[in-house]
Amino acid sequence: MRTFFLTLILTCLATLPAFAGNIEVSVVEEENESSMELQNRAMNEAFAEAVHKEALRLLPPLGEKRSALLREELKEKAGYYVLGYDKVQTEPSEDGLTMRMNVKINRQALRDGLKAMGVFSTARERLSTDVRVKGLNEEDRMKLKDLMLLTGIDPSSDVDSPAIMISKDEKEMFDAQMRIPGRVWRGRGKDLGVVWNDLWKRYFTRQMAQAPKTGMATLRIAGWFTPDGVREFDRILRKWDGALSDVQLLELDMQASGVSGIWSAHILNRELLTGRLEAFLPDRGLSYSIDEKADENDS
Repeated sequence: MRTFFLTLILTCLATLPAFAGNIEVSVVEEENESSMELQNRAMNEAFAEAVHKEALRLLPPLGEKRSALLREELKEKAGYYVLGYDKVQTEPSEDGLTMRMNVKINRQALRDGLKAMGVFSTARERLSTDVRVKGLNEEDRMKLKDLMLLTGIDPSSDVDSPAIMISKDEKEMFDAQMRIPGRVWRGRGKDLGVVWNDLWKRYFTRQMAQAPKTGMATLRIAGWFTPDGVREFDRILRKWDGALSDVQLLELDMQASGVSGIWSAHILNRELLTGRLEAFLPDRGLSYSIDEKADENDS
């Protein structure tokens, strides 16, 4: 019974969503806007702010401009990542409304969305791409510049793949073609952003499917007096997104000398991880060890 109870706890911990914390937004009332419409708009802004806030926790620093572009991109999709909300407070202001709430985010879905956008893999190093355009006006080119910054694309004529060609015809339709070895993807539509994002989603989704599972490690932390300490630290560890990802609490090892927690995770930044562990653990009488697994392709 005890083993079953611990297994149930670990399963629940592994699927916990994330609360983005206290979100506060202020919106200005528009002309002829009803109070209900104003509240709905404020709520949508709160959802967008919560999703953006959680996305920044999952990513290394992006820079002000790219972060702002990401917020605009996520705003249209925020409802997809919101699981629920509570503690809603509204306060009228002279020109509109201030709303405060707690928002619950589907963290795994958001992580998958950021990966499909390419933001995860290009957050630290931009992807060199042969980008060619034809028939785009100045407004289109400025839009494309923002799209490249958001996706993390560094235009370069010195690479063969990936290569993307975008043109605009007399009907104001955008045609795009992406080439990689063994694949050609095409897109067409009135909205440059939609066409661009669709092609890159295919690219990054394929890259993720083909990527070997590297960087897996087993992290063991010892020295707790009770299992509650392990479970509390599990919640903390899952917030260290710049240091590691895919955190799973595998086992509670209870010995007469104390309780140890054993996790599996992908290490994203070992220096950052060890720095945080060494700042957090010694004062609490805890110690750690990291066992990194060799890549599957090396065996």
